[in-house]
Amino acid sequence: MISRSLKRFLTRKWISYEVIKLLFPLALLPTHFYSQTVKLKGIIGTSNISGDISPNEAKKEALTNAKINCLLKAGVSENINSYQTLYTNQSNNKFEQLFTSESQSQLQGNIKSYSIVNEKIYCKNEFEIVYEIVINAEVIKYKSEIDNKFQVNIENLKNTYNVGDDFSFQFKSTVDCYLTIFDLLDTTAALVYPRNESSKKIIKNKVIKFPYEGALNTELSPGNVTTSEPHRLLLVFSKEAYPFILHDTNYFTSYEKVIGWVNSIEPSQKNIQYYGFQIIPR
Repeated sequence: MISRSLKRFLTRKWISYEVIKLLFPLALLPTHFYSQTVKLKGIIGTSNISGDISPNEAKKEALTNAKINCLLKAGVSENINSYQTLYTNQSNNKFEQLFTSESQSQLQGNIKSYSIVNEKIYCKNEFEIVYEIVINAEVIKYKSEIDNKFQVNIENLKNTYNVGDDFSFQFKSTVDCYLTIFDLLDTTAALVYPRNESSKKIIKNKVIKFPYEGALNTELSPGNVTTSEPHRLLLVFSKEAYPFILHDTNYFTSYEKVIGWVNSIEPSQKNIQYYGFQIIPR
């Protein structure tokens, strides 16, 4: 016979064991699973149209102001000046500044996606003309910081290529990871890799050559045969595979969708590399 006190003790032990079994797998989950997403509606941004500021430039400033207001509303209040610079660079397509580690290192969150639901121009008074934008947005609040131990060294990328040149490079990562590559244009982007397959797992501390199989040659956009063409390569290394599916059948997508996808990945999980180059006709 088991005494009542011993039975109660064993029962409590069994319950505790079952709770531990349930909680233990959760403790093993990556921290980015706990990122908080905040959905916001009707957030207003404004900018004045005056002097050298055109309506189009005022629209960009109003959109930046609306994004900043979304972050404030979501509670991402630190380093607002950094966000102001970041979103201004994004609006002006200043890719070099947008993807530097310095601009990413201070981020506590970011705009995952947004949509403009209303915009108008009105006279506030006889001296002020205002451009107003109203957006709905999804803000991701990060739970991690950049992992400085996650480093990637890339070699053999040139500044200039002639049409038909072999396009390849070598790299080595300090952690096991996956690679996604975009070619950024002014308002659109193209998914370069992966396309018809899943991203290949990269083994840490091993020198890898891209492309992995076959050959890749530099080409100009269809119809452009006379002038040099700027290209901006965005390489996103991530500790886990994050498939990018927001593209058409020709693998073209919008610049905004690429930015939203990059922003949705926790800082500790990614290493972003940016390279600009020119393709020149022969």
